[in-house]
Amino acid sequence: MIDIIEQAFLETLRMLEDGIRKIPDSHWRQGSGEFLIPARIAYHTMIGLEWFFSNLPEAEHKRTRRYNLNWKGPVEEMPDRQAMLEDLAWMSGRIREWFAEWAREAAAGTDRPYRLKKALYFLRHTQHHIGEFCAAARLLGQERPAWGFPPSVSESIRNNP
Repeated sequence: MIDIIEQAFLETLRMLEDGIRKIPDSHWRQGSGEFLIPARIAYHTMIGLEWFFSNLPEAEHKRTRRYNLNWKGPVEEMPDRQAMLEDLAWMSGRIREWFAEWAREAAAGTDRPYRLKKALYFLRHTQHHIGEFCAAARLLGQERPAWGFPPSVSESIRNNP
């Protein structure tokens, strides 16, 4: 089960990466209203991802986190597309480490229910904001992140109509 949740997480990160790549620099900090702006949505999603793999108490995490801007603040201060892509690669590695740690705990019989709850919450959070990213891209007349089924799901659907 852990590997299935990890694959869902990694597919969601792939969609975020695809979306960031598809938005041109000229539209990165533009959008509809205050919130449907690709830079803001990506930044907010990254804040959540960093909180996901953190094991620090909340106050310490907020004081020491990599992303320390107010996600509701000026988009001009938020990282550009290239910085986001680089940070997303770094975060993907940290997320893989988090899942590897969970798998080790499960194998040793020491895992706790909070791991599953945390993984599912942040998976939903990330997917929700990718949906917003898709809406922002569409409103800007840009291509949306590509949706993709994992190969095993695609094969299962084809073989079991």
